[in-house]
Amino acid sequence: MTEERPTDWISDVARLLPCMMRALFAPPAAQSPLWDLPPPQMRALFMLRCRGDLTMHEVAGRLGVAMSTATQLADRLERLGLVERQADATDRRLVRLAVTESGRAAIAEHIRQRDERIAAAMERLTPAERGEVLRGLHLLEKAARECVPDPGRPGRHPLWEMVTAAMPPAVADSQTEERTG
Repeated sequence: MTEERPTDWISDVARLLPCMMRALFAPPAAQSPLWDLPPPQMRALFMLRCRGDLTMHEVAGRLGVAMSTATQLADRLERLGLVERQADATDRRLVRLAVTESGRAAIAEHIRQRDERIAAAMERLTPAERGEVLRGLHLLEKAARECVPDPGRPGRHPLWEMVTAAMPPAVADSQTEERTG
């Protein structure tokens, strides 16, 4: 009898997750209004959609990038009409970045198409298989969250803010509370 080696399932997970994510979350160019946005710009757009307008400093901090990088990112998103810069209502020295109506429409279309791809893939499975997939995804997500360093401690992993940036605040906050509580 052959003993299972961790590298076998590590290789499978490392190969399967990105393939699945590409198939479900990265539509072909002809289908998405956001197809040519690099990942940092997509993260920024979804972060602004979920968290509301943010200062450029907040955007840079949440993405884990330098201010100059955040500025370049904002310039590109603004040229595309997806975000706009606004003066802060209480401190005119601050510039806030907000998603435009065009940006919201592009995100909504992107999400609609993503949901259609997920539904189409899941409909190819039997109800029992769908249950297995969901149970497995929940288990893997829970285990992965347990491996994330406590964001309240110095030295937390720099990707934490990038990963939680696109989550609605209540979800990201509840996940932080679960780990620290």
